[in-house]
Amino acid sequence: MTRTDNRQMKFHMVTIENLVPEDHFLRKLDHLLDFSFIYEEIEGCYCQNNGRPCVDPVILMKYLLIGFLFGIESERRIEKEIQVNMASRWFLGLVDGRTVLTDSTHVKANASAKKNIKVLVQKETSNYMERLDF
Repeated sequence: MTRTDNRQMKFHMVTIENLVPEDHFLRKLDHLLDFSFIYEEIEGCYCQNNGRPCVDPVILMKYLLIGFLFGIESERRIEKEIQVNMASRWFLGLVDGRTVLTDSTHVKANASAKKNIKVLVQKETSNYMERLDF
């Protein structure tokens, strides 16, 4: 049996796979559709030996599909949705579900409402107001 006695956990493991529910629509869609046909369809549109590398065309199609499925008519709004929606990021493959490690330090707070210290700060607001009127 493990007792924590209300102490903070020193390690907390979160994966993208854990953040996207198993029954999420995009997860189901990803299991049902094979997007690999896109590579064959667009192969003649790209030069294999010249130019800079392209964005993965499957990601581009999934990006537009997210907009269509969720009624997002602006590409900028699709991008904002992808920035904040973990399921959308998972669907695009921008994150691969592997473990991401972060380092953090747990420090007991050195603050108390009972130890309130008042400090008088000398600042002249009139000078600031005069600069604004200039």
